[in-house]
Amino acid sequence: MRNIYFFQKLRRYFQKLEKRITKKFNNTQMQLWNIFIFLMIFASSALILHLLIWINWNPVMLQKIDAWLVSKILNLIGINTIWIGTYIKISGFGLIEIIKDCLGWKSFIALTSLIVASNFVSWKNKLLGIFFGMIFVFIINIIRLVTTFYLATKQIISFEVIHSILWRWGLTLFILLFWYIWIKIYDNHKKV
Repeated sequence: MRNIYFFQKLRRYFQKLEKRITKKFNNTQMQLWNIFIFLMIFASSALILHLLIWINWNPVMLQKIDAWLVSKILNLIGINTIWIGTYIKISGFGLIEIIKDCLGWKSFIALTSLIVASNFVSWKNKLLGIFFGMIFVFIINIIRLVTTFYLATKQIISFEVIHSILWRWGLTLFILLFWYIWIKIYDNHKKV
Protein backbone atom coordinates (compact mmCIF):
# COMPACT_ATOMS: atom_id res chain seq x y z
CA MET A 1 0.00 0.00 0.00
CA ARG A 2 2.90 2.34 0.78
CA ASN A 3 4.28 1.82 -2.73
CA ILE A 4 1.01 2.92 -4.33
CA TYR A 5 0.96 6.03 -2.15
CA PHE A 6 4.57 6.78 -3.07
CA PHE A 7 3.83 6.57 -6.81
CA GLN A 8 0.71 8.72 -6.45
CA LYS A 9 2.73 11.32 -4.59
CA LEU A 10 5.51 11.18 -7.17
CA ARG A 11 2.97 11.55 -10.00
CA ARG A 12 1.38 14.60 -8.34
CA TYR A 13 4.83 16.14 -7.89
CA PHE A 14 5.64 15.76 -11.59
CA GLN A 15 2.23 17.09 -12.61
CA LYS A 16 2.80 20.23 -10.50
CA LEU A 17 6.31 20.60 -11.90
CA GLU A 18 5.01 20.28 -15.45
CA LYS A 19 2.32 22.92 -14.79
CA ARG A 20 4.95 25.34 -13.49
CA ILE A 21 7.20 24.74 -16.48
CA THR A 22 4.47 24.95 -19.12
CA LYS A 23 2.17 27.63 -17.69
CA LYS A 24 3.45 30.36 -20.05
CA PHE A 25 3.79 28.14 -23.11
CA ASN A 26 1.88 29.01 -26.27
CA ASN A 27 0.21 26.29 -28.33
CA THR A 28 3.31 25.48 -30.42
CA GLN A 29 5.55 25.32 -27.37
CA MET A 30 3.04 23.02 -25.65
CA GLN A 31 3.01 20.68 -28.65
CA LEU A 32 6.82 20.61 -28.62
CA TRP A 33 6.75 19.91 -24.88
CA ASN A 34 4.39 16.96 -25.42
CA ILE A 35 6.68 15.59 -28.15
CA PHE A 36 9.67 16.00 -25.82
CA ILE A 37 7.90 14.11 -23.00
CA PHE A 38 6.82 11.37 -25.44
CA LEU A 39 10.40 10.93 -26.71
CA MET A 40 11.86 10.89 -23.18
CA ILE A 41 9.42 8.21 -22.01
CA PHE A 42 9.97 6.19 -25.21
CA ALA A 43 13.76 6.44 -24.91
CA SER A 44 13.75 5.51 -21.22
CA SER A 45 11.70 2.43 -22.06
CA ALA A 46 14.67 1.26 -24.11
CA LEU A 47 16.41 0.69 -20.79
CA ILE A 48 14.27 -2.45 -20.39
CA LEU A 49 15.62 -3.75 -23.69
CA HIS A 50 19.20 -3.06 -22.68
CA LEU A 51 18.66 -4.63 -19.26
CA LEU A 52 17.36 -7.85 -20.84
CA ILE A 53 20.33 -7.95 -23.19
CA TRP A 54 22.77 -7.21 -20.37
CA ILE A 55 21.46 -9.97 -18.08
CA ASN A 56 21.48 -12.37 -21.05
CA TRP A 57 17.78 -13.22 -20.77
CA ASN A 58 17.21 -16.80 -21.89
CA PRO A 59 13.61 -17.61 -22.94
CA VAL A 60 14.21 -21.22 -24.05
CA MET A 61 10.63 -22.26 -23.22
CA LEU A 62 9.22 -19.55 -25.51
CA GLN A 63 11.66 -20.61 -28.23
CA LYS A 64 10.41 -24.21 -27.93
CA ILE A 65 6.77 -23.10 -28.11
CA ASP A 66 7.43 -21.00 -31.22
CA ALA A 67 9.44 -23.81 -32.86
CA TRP A 68 6.67 -26.33 -32.11
CA LEU A 69 3.92 -24.04 -33.43
CA VAL A 70 5.82 -23.08 -36.57
CA SER A 71 6.67 -26.74 -37.23
CA LYS A 72 2.99 -27.75 -36.88
CA ILE A 73 1.79 -24.97 -39.20
CA LEU A 74 4.45 -25.79 -41.82
CA ASN A 75 3.38 -29.44 -41.71
CA LEU A 76 -0.27 -28.38 -42.21
CA ILE A 77 0.62 -26.37 -45.33
CA GLY A 78 2.67 -29.16 -46.88
CA ILE A 79 6.25 -28.55 -45.73
CA ASN A 80 7.61 -31.66 -43.99
CA THR A 81 9.26 -30.74 -40.70
CA ILE A 82 10.41 -32.36 -37.50
CA TRP A 83 10.33 -30.40 -34.26
CA ILE A 84 13.41 -30.89 -32.05
CA GLY A 85 13.26 -28.54 -29.04
CA THR A 86 14.25 -25.11 -30.31
CA TYR A 87 15.09 -26.54 -33.74
CA ILE A 88 13.00 -27.29 -36.80
CA LYS A 89 14.33 -29.79 -39.33
CA ILE A 90 12.86 -28.93 -42.71
CA SER A 91 13.05 -31.58 -45.45
CA GLY A 92 15.38 -30.44 -48.20
CA PHE A 93 16.29 -27.24 -46.37
CA GLY A 94 18.14 -28.22 -43.22
CA LEU A 95 18.06 -27.59 -39.50
CA ILE A 96 16.93 -24.17 -38.33
CA GLU A 97 17.12 -22.92 -34.77
CA ILE A 98 14.49 -20.60 -33.35
CA ILE A 99 16.77 -18.31 -31.36
CA LYS A 100 15.82 -15.63 -28.84
CA ASP A 101 15.80 -12.95 -31.52
CA CYS A 102 13.23 -14.94 -33.53
CA LEU A 103 10.60 -14.40 -30.81
CA GLY A 104 9.68 -10.81 -31.62
CA TRP A 105 10.46 -9.68 -28.06
CA LYS A 106 12.23 -6.52 -29.23
CA SER A 107 9.17 -5.60 -31.29
CA PHE A 108 6.97 -6.16 -28.24
CA ILE A 109 9.19 -3.90 -26.12
CA ALA A 110 9.13 -1.24 -28.85
CA LEU A 111 5.31 -1.43 -29.05
CA THR A 112 5.01 -1.33 -25.26
CA SER A 113 7.29 1.72 -25.20
CA LEU A 114 5.14 3.50 -27.79
CA ILE A 115 2.00 2.71 -25.80
CA VAL A 116 3.45 3.79 -22.43
CA ALA A 117 4.85 6.99 -23.95
CA SER A 118 1.40 8.00 -25.24
CA ASN A 119 0.60 10.20 -22.26
CA PHE A 120 -2.84 11.28 -23.53
CA VAL A 121 -4.24 7.77 -22.99
CA SER A 122 -5.37 6.43 -19.60
CA TRP A 123 -3.38 3.70 -17.86
CA LYS A 124 -6.32 1.32 -18.12
CA ASN A 125 -6.29 1.69 -21.89
CA LYS A 126 -2.49 1.45 -21.96
CA LEU A 127 -2.68 -1.91 -20.17
CA LEU A 128 -5.32 -3.08 -22.66
CA GLY A 129 -3.05 -1.97 -25.50
CA ILE A 130 -0.09 -3.83 -24.03
CA PHE A 131 -2.17 -7.00 -23.54
CA PHE A 132 -3.61 -6.99 -27.08
CA GLY A 133 -0.25 -5.84 -28.43
CA MET A 134 1.42 -8.90 -26.92
CA ILE A 135 -1.10 -11.16 -28.68
CA PHE A 136 -0.72 -9.19 -31.92
CA VAL A 137 3.10 -9.39 -31.89
CA PHE A 138 2.97 -13.12 -31.13
CA ILE A 139 0.60 -13.83 -34.04
CA ILE A 140 2.46 -11.58 -36.50
CA ASN A 141 5.74 -13.16 -35.45
CA ILE A 142 4.44 -16.70 -36.04
CA ILE A 143 3.18 -15.57 -39.47
CA ARG A 144 6.63 -14.04 -40.11
CA LEU A 145 8.43 -17.27 -39.25
CA VAL A 146 6.04 -19.49 -41.24
CA THR A 147 6.13 -17.31 -44.37
CA THR A 148 9.91 -16.95 -44.16
CA PHE A 149 10.46 -20.71 -44.03
CA TYR A 150 7.71 -21.46 -46.56
CA LEU A 151 8.95 -18.98 -49.18
CA ALA A 152 12.57 -19.97 -48.62
CA THR A 153 11.90 -23.72 -48.95
CA LYS A 154 9.82 -23.19 -52.09
CA GLN A 155 12.69 -20.98 -53.37
CA ILE A 156 10.28 -18.18 -54.23
CA ILE A 157 12.48 -15.61 -52.48
CA SER A 158 15.83 -16.17 -50.81
CA PHE A 159 15.88 -16.64 -47.04
CA GLU A 160 18.14 -13.61 -46.55
CA VAL A 161 15.88 -11.27 -48.54
CA ILE A 162 12.77 -12.43 -46.68
CA HIS A 163 14.41 -12.40 -43.26
CA SER A 164 16.63 -9.33 -43.48
CA ILE A 165 14.62 -6.99 -45.66
CA LEU A 166 10.94 -7.85 -46.04
CA TRP A 167 10.14 -8.94 -42.50
CA ARG A 168 12.51 -6.60 -40.64
CA TRP A 169 10.76 -3.61 -42.20
CA GLY A 170 7.41 -5.37 -42.40
CA LEU A 171 7.34 -6.09 -38.67
CA THR A 172 8.25 -2.47 -37.96
CA LEU A 173 5.35 -1.30 -40.12
CA PHE A 174 2.93 -3.72 -38.39
CA ILE A 175 4.03 -2.39 -34.98
CA LEU A 176 3.50 1.22 -36.07
CA LEU A 177 0.14 0.33 -37.63
CA PHE A 178 -1.05 -1.39 -34.43
CA TRP A 179 0.04 1.63 -32.37
CA TYR A 180 -1.72 4.06 -34.75
CA ILE A 181 -4.97 2.07 -34.65
CA TRP A 182 -4.73 1.74 -30.86
CA ILE A 183 -4.32 5.53 -30.54
CA LYS A 184 -7.36 6.12 -32.77
CA ILE A 185 -9.44 3.77 -30.60
CA TYR A 186 -8.29 4.89 -27.13
CA ASP A 187 -7.38 8.56 -27.50
CA ASN A 188 -8.83 10.31 -24.41
CA HIS A 189 -9.03 13.61 -26.31
CA LYS A 190 -11.40 12.37 -29.01
CA LYS A 191 -14.09 14.79 -30.03
CA VAL A 192 -17.50 13.22 -29.40
